[in-house]
Amino acid sequence: MPLRDAVLLSWELRSYRAALEQNGPVFFDRGVPDTLGYLRLTGLPVPDHVRNAAERFRYASHVFIAPPWPEIFRQDCERRSRTHLSRA
Repeated sequence: MPLRDAVLLSWELRSYRAALEQNGPVFFDRGVPDTLGYLRLTGLPVPDHVRNAAERFRYASHVFIAPPWPEIFRQDCERRSRTHLSRA
């Protein structure tokens, strides 16, 4: 697993744990399953610890999934994928 994916997973786990300390609803832009998704998208193997983290660190049973918003989308070093991949 590339270092950047390990760092991403670590960051998402930190965010998840921090959210547990909050009262009321918490909104995430990204989450633990993103690491698994990025590995699959790039054709890299998904290590067991990533799969286990995605299964273990669940979010609420009700979630909001917003559609892509092309008017505000910008491709940069953080968001390398194109808008059509966000719909896949």
